[in-house]
Amino acid sequence: MNSYSNLLLEMYRSARSFSTGEFPDVAMQLVRSAFDFDSGRLLSANMATGAAVVQDCVMYNIPDYNALDWESIQRKDLAAHRVLACPGTPVSFNSPTLFSGPDNSVVRDYANRYDHQNGLVMVLHDSETGFTDGYSFYRRDPDAHFSRYDQLMLKAVMPHLQDAIKLNRQLDVPTADTSARGALLIAHIGGMVQHCGAQARQLMESEWSPWQQGCLPSSLLEALRSPGSAGYAGRHITIRYSRVNELLFLRIAPRSPLARLTARELEVASLYSRGVPIKLLATQLFIAPSTARNTLQKIYQKLGLHDKAALANLLSQ
Repeated sequence: MNSYSNLLLEMYRSARSFSTGEFPDVAMQLVRSAFDFDSGRLLSANMATGAAVVQDCVMYNIPDYNALDWESIQRKDLAAHRVLACPGTPVSFNSPTLFSGPDNSVVRDYANRYDHQNGLVMVLHDSETGFTDGYSFYRRDPDAHFSRYDQLMLKAVMPHLQDAIKLNRQLDVPTADTSARGALLIAHIGGMVQHCGAQARQLMESEWSPWQQGCLPSSLLEALRSPGSAGYAGRHITIRYSRVNELLFLRIAPRSPLARLTARELEVASLYSRGVPIKLLATQLFIAPSTARNTLQKIYQKLGLHDKAALANLLSQ
């Protein structure tokens, strides 16, 4: 029960913390901590005509064009018929068994094409939009059947996921603001990477080259596992992280060039960039003017700068 409560708390917290572009991937990873699956799909459909017309769709390890592909075979999808007949009740199925008949060859080919050998699906009606929200999770192993426990977890978690998605969209955290929050990478506590966007990948490669993208570098894992660790500070990047059950949520940001400066050098740079003359600067810091000039020269060398305007611009960022 503790892990379930933590899952819900983290889901709502993440809905407030992540952008609308990031949250679906985060949510999928959180659901995976409740029950395992290889791929998944969250869709919202208009059922006014009797057939599902997809309005919105989020894919996890499924190609984006899957929604249109599914729309073309939905009337023959026996699993869809079953779940639509009992909203709010999870339905699990084994594709080779359910679609074994000759009349089901089209759906059977579809399931084989996307590795949907076992499925766990559920629909919920959204009274605000009038649409039907469908939640589908799949396993590629034909023998990896979804259990009764998986069904119960799906039924317990999905109403909260539906609410968390709404909350996230209402808040609409700007996607572009990664300078302060950092690019997102999600990994298992053992180091296996579960999600890594293009910006996060670029930053990781700037620190570890070459980087095996399937797992976290051993030096990073060691730093994160250290008692009291708040993250990682490398040559080119800094990483803050939080842990939820077996998942690590990493926020990766470029390391500021100012991190190369000592505390004294930062004081000199700050005062000088604000227009304080060298002699007055030296007086305020209780150092000789020659020391102030030498310190300023070191600052320029460390930062690769050549004038006060460039220094002021860097400090203002």
